[in-house]
Parts: sequence; C-alpha cells; structure tokens
Amino acid sequence: MSAAIASAISRAFLTVAVLAANAFLMASLSRVSSRADRAGYGRVRFEPLRPVWEGIRLAGKEQGAPWGIVRGVGAVPVLAALFLVLVAFGVVPYSATLRVVRTDTAVIYLLGVLVMSVLWPFLAGWANGDSLAIVTGMRITARRTMFVSALVLSVVPVVMYAGGFDSTVIVSAQSGVWLRVVPRWFATFPMFWPSLAVFTSASAVAYGASPNGAFERSVGLGDESSLAPTPLLCGVQRLVEHAYLFIVSALTVILFFGGWTVPRVSLAGVAPLVFLVKVYAWATVVMWVRRRLPALRQSDLMALGWRWLVPLSFVWIVVCALLTGLFDLGQGVS
Repeated sequence: MSAAIASAISRAFLTVAVLAANAFLMASLSRVSSRADRAGYGRVRFEPLRPVWEGIRLAGKEQGAPWGIVRGVGAVPVLAALFLVLVAFGVVPYSATLRVVRTDTAVIYLLGVLVMSVLWPFLAGWANGDSLAIVTGMRITARRTMFVSALVLSVVPVVMYAGGFDSTVIVSAQSGVWLRVVPRWFATFPMFWPSLAVFTSASAVAYGASPNGAFERSVGLGDESSLAPTPLLCGVQRLVEHAYLFIVSALTVILFFGGWTVPRVSLAGVAPLVFLVKVYAWATVVMWVRRRLPALRQSDLMALGWRWLVPLSFVWIVVCALLTGLFDLGQGVS
C-alpha cells in the first residue's frame, strides 16, 4: 500500500513539475518571439525571467473580488480547466516508456481535453455575471468550437493510415526514411499535407497564446484572461492557455513529426528530451504564425473555419479512405 501511495505521489509531482516548467518555457518563448510585445513593457532585461516577474506582479495585485462571484461559481471554470490540463500532462507520452499514466488511447484523451476547452470560456463569462463577459465568452466558445472541429477531423486520415489511436503505433508507423535521407514522418508524406495544414491553421488560431490578448483586442474581441474574476485567477488562466498550446504541439509532433524518434539514430536515454525539443520548436512556430496573422474580424474567422477548414477536412477524409482502400496503404484501423 505504501509503495502504491509513493508511486501516486511521485506521478503527481512529476505532472505538476512538467506543467510548471512548460508554463515558464511557453511564456518565455511567447515574449521572446515577438519584439512588439517587449517594447516598453515590464522591467525585466532578461526576457526568460519575465514569467516570474509577471507571476509576482499578479499575486501582488490580488485584492479579491465580489464575495458572491469567487465564493460561488466564478473560479470553478478556470480551476476545472486547470484540472483537465493537469491530467492531460500525465497522459502525454514523452517516449515509448516514459509517461505518468500508461494508456493506449492517449491521443483520444488529449483530443478530448481540447474539445472540453471550448466550454470553459462561456462558463467563465456567465459566472462573472457581466453582460460583456458573457458575450466575450460566447464568441470565444464559438470560434474555438469551429477550429477544434477542424482540428479533430484532420486527425482522422492519420489514424486510418496508422491503424489506431495508440501513440506508440502512430509513431512506429513513421519509422524509416524516404530516399535514404528524408525522415518518413507523415509531415513529409504528401497524402497528409492537407491534414497538417488544417491542423496547424486551426491550432494557431485556437491556441496560439497571443500574449495579453493583443490579437483579440485588435479585432474587437476580448481574450480569455478578461474572463477571470481576479488577477490570480487570470494568471491561472494564462497557465491553462499555455498548457493547451503544449498539448496541441505534442499532438502535432506525435501525429506528423515522428514523436520521440529520429531516423537511424538510437535515442534510448534521451528520447523524452528529443520529444520536448520538437514540441517546443513547433510551439514557437505556432506562436510565430499566430502573431503574423492579419487582424481578421470574427465573421472572417468563422468563414475561414466553416467554409474552408471543416469542408476540406471532410473531403480529405474521403480521399484518404479511398486511397487507403484502393492501394492498400497503411495498417488499417484496428
């Protein structure tokens, strides 16, 4: 019994440590990757230390909120989202053997966490009891629902080819090389280029972690941090948003970039490090793309999703199903 308790405590500690390290690194990358955000903001010369300063600053501003909001339901949506990402970090496979919770359906669970993320902005806006917060939450939920739908649909061709949702099976299907030098990742396979394009576009808009809501304010839309009732919960919300970005980047690496493997290289002891390097590199790309998107109106974003990304995902599922069946590609769904 004591061994089981010690194992549970160690797994919980590992999950929290990874989440904290991820928040620090994501926030550092978010600041460093955009010069516009650094100009005239803050007092920290060394940019990677800015998350520490901001955490202290938010905690120092904590003066409470109306008793009925915080003691009632105001903090519940943010804390529920934090709980989901904590569990998700325990499910993320960092290598074939290193994961806090061993499951053959890690990809399904991580996609489920992203699907659940569409609910909490609306719940947080409603809990604030403010009409502007409710409208902001509804608009964020509508936008995220659309792009998460496209994101989930873009995963189907990869699953059909690999033969299941097991992350180890998907990564194993990407072993080897093309033309002796090109990694045989799904990102280098033309059959999956549309899926990768949809997945990247949807994740960049839905989870690009634009700092301080600059992108949202430029299009007349409040960001998620405006829904938190207190400064400290606002900091928790930023932690959750950076965690979402890590999760979607981890899914991208598993589904399209070979996970924790590198062709023709034995990575017995450093596979988790290779996986994390890939994840943070891709997260940097997503943030860079997000910051350089034009200032689209909400109606333009909705049109991009419903008129282009979602229909393209459905069409490409049919095309990949025909290619897989006619030419006997992949392993087939098990």
